[in-house]
Amino acid sequence: MRRLLWATQILVINEWMCGGWSDPTYRRELACLGYQGVMDLLYGGVLSRTVPEITRSVVLAWRGALTWTGWNRKHTLMTPLWVGTWLAHVAGLEGFAKWDHIGITLLGDIWGPSSLNSFEELQREFGLHRSQFFKYLQLRHALATYGLKRLEEFNPLEVKVLSGKMGRGGVSRLYKSLVIHTPDRFDCLREKWEGLVGDLEEEDWRDASMAHREMAISSRLRLLQWKIFHMAYRTPALLSKMYRGYEARCPKCSGAPADFFHLIWHCPVTQTFWAKVGRTLSGVCGRPIALTPRVGLLGLLFDVGGNRASRRFVGMATLLAKREIARYWMRPVSPSMSEWRAAMDWAAKTEEPIYLARGCPHKHSKIWGMWWDYFGLQSG
Repeated sequence: MRRLLWATQILVINEWMCGGWSDPTYRRELACLGYQGVMDLLYGGVLSRTVPEITRSVVLAWRGALTWTGWNRKHTLMTPLWVGTWLAHVAGLEGFAKWDHIGITLLGDIWGPSSLNSFEELQREFGLHRSQFFKYLQLRHALATYGLKRLEEFNPLEVKVLSGKMGRGGVSRLYKSLVIHTPDRFDCLREKWEGLVGDLEEEDWRDASMAHREMAISSRLRLLQWKIFHMAYRTPALLSKMYRGYEARCPKCSGAPADFFHLIWHCPVTQTFWAKVGRTLSGVCGRPIALTPRVGLLGLLFDVGGNRASRRFVGMATLLAKREIARYWMRPVSPSMSEWRAAMDWAAKTEEPIYLARGCPHKHSKIWGMWWDYFGLQSG
């Protein structure tokens, strides 16, 4: 199952790479890492303790997917020259800042049909000064270490993810291209969910696999939904199989076996919390909101009806409810409604400047206005 989990994490990289350095959401998440820092990590740089957890998670997924698909450490036209460890002898060269500045950043920038371009060719294309000839000889010597005779023209993952131009439907295509390698395991996951929610039409299953992108802007929250979808949480039932003597009982209600579905939904204590969330959402939306497992867990928001803004609101509300449940996952106490409400207030205030920066504050009002009105709150 782990390989399937990588797919959604890798999608975050595409968000980082799109002309999205101006996007306030990802600028905030990458505040401590510049472009070079990210590329260094993607191509073998050291994952130090200072690397944010969200970055660490997606980088490990990227490396795992490359290994799984057979592209790990294969040099292509998109292999970076000055960062990472894939071309360590090249990345370790000093004095090539000018080359990077004028656009010589990837192996494909200096590589011809079958070998390294001549210095004269690089002069014509990039305007290299003749004083850089010695640097060219250094680079050629460093590349000779790898015995590069022919490059793979492109790695599908690099082309799709690092271009930042996946376009409409690109995310789904990437997900499917990764999942197709292990369809039996993905079918097994679907069977587990159908055991809880009943039969799922092909369209519903596809929507559920991509629901995280409709629920939240923050990649951290999207990854939370991804973990829920793939049941990526340890449970007493699982730990009892791993460790002799470990009790498979629920820490809240003492029920057994305490598997994933019990902790996330069936536990009476957790059900009480879900019921309270459902009543609050019904009051906010002014109509009954039935929080079934399809809606609350899989994010099939069309089941609740209403317009897109109200569905987006219900999606965020259920996502934050799952976050609170996850925070108390193996603890004997249940999340409180006050904590969930505080999380909702936080999400509303956090998203407001993002919508303002994107020039569409009206969308934020449509999503969160009814929440503020219901509790007598104000924006900002």
